[in-house]
Amino acid sequence: PRAAQGASQSEARFRGRGAARYAGPRARRRSRRKMVYQAASRPGWIVTLSVSVLAGLLLLGGWLFFDLQRYLVYDKDGVRLGTSDPAERAEQAEDAADPEKRRTLPRIDVEVVVDRTDFSDVTGTDGAGLEALRGRWLPASGLSGSALNSYSYGMGDYNALVLELKTADGNLAWQSDIALTDSYGVNGTLDIREYVAGLKEKGVWMVAALSCLEDGAMPLRNPALALTDENGAVYLQNGRAWLNPFSTGAREYFCALMQEVRDMGFDEVLCTGFSLPEEGPDYRFGTNMTAVPDAKSAVSALAMYLRGQADAMGLRLSVLAESAALRQQADAAQAAQAARQGQEAQQGQDAPRDAQQGEARPGQPGVSQDLPVLFKAFDRIAYAADYNSSASLAALESARGGRGDGGARIVPVATGRIPAHGSYIVK
Repeated sequence: PRAAQGASQSEARFRGRGAARYAGPRARRRSRRKMVYQAASRPGWIVTLSVSVLAGLLLLGGWLFFDLQRYLVYDKDGVRLGTSDPAERAEQAEDAADPEKRRTLPRIDVEVVVDRTDFSDVTGTDGAGLEALRGRWLPASGLSGSALNSYSYGMGDYNALVLELKTADGNLAWQSDIALTDSYGVNGTLDIREYVAGLKEKGVWMVAALSCLEDGAMPLRNPALALTDENGAVYLQNGRAWLNPFSTGAREYFCALMQEVRDMGFDEVLCTGFSLPEEGPDYRFGTNMTAVPDAKSAVSALAMYLRGQADAMGLRLSVLAESAALRQQADAAQAAQAARQGQEAQQGQDAPRDAQQGEARPGQPGVSQDLPVLFKAFDRIAYAADYNSSASLAALESARGGRGDGGARIVPVATGRIPAHGSYIVK
């Protein structure tokens, strides 16, 4: 019984723990041979195929690397892959070296090229058909829907409304549709189109006052349009900045504003801030030119350009004269009168420079305006009549030279009073 019981226990241990553990040496050797045989019998074609594909890709990459070397082009911009054959490039290089085979491409200049600085023979405008303007000035700070609506009930002695829509700081007082104004953050928020249409129905002559060259925003945010200093930075004088009168972009920007106010129903544009600092070495136009003009020539050239644009738009065009230009013109008129009276021919030449220039100091804006030329380009010339009005009026009459009706073309601008003149603007 004990032997039987021991055999039963051995069999249980053999079945529970695995027969291989309690098998004899011969059984274990046969088991190892079987395992070795099974491992050796696994297929190896997958490994062979993978190695072959990888080797083929490496060979193809190497061939492409060395073959494409002849198509690489090295220039000042770096290395690039050329599309032409090396032989073809060599032939092109030979043609470029041969002056007879060299192709000349036209030079395109995106800037305005100065080709005229003398406007003495320009006929210009004489304000034909111009009626007297009796205008009420509405500043940008007071521009609102209620203010515009109030004038629709009656204008009294006035027949025109002058809205200051672009100030010297460069910001607009109305909501413009021009994308550039949004891009550079100068756009307004007030939609004035319906108000302007209502005033037009009442027969009100609408004038938009736009600061032209003096602009405290656009030159700083878009320096490509700016008057620059000798180092290429935006030119600043006492915190003031100016657009470049020869910049194509600056001209297009201002003309776009003119066109938009015309589309809204305005009849006339009054250009304010239409001057540059006195000519000197402190600022540059920064433009490719056939000749470098002085400040007067630059302003005069812009005036003639705007004249042509205004004619195409069907707009009347006016300008605000600077006080320094009025003093300069007054001195010129006095010198001419002295010469006519037979005084010494050298009197004007021997006078101090400050007297000849109306005490205009270097860098003072205003003396860049040539009033006789402006009378050829603009229908009207306005001036500040609060101080020394009679002298300013005499200076403008001498600059007008009898062209057109002085009562309609010369416009004094006064504060709180109506000037004794045919045309006027009251602030």
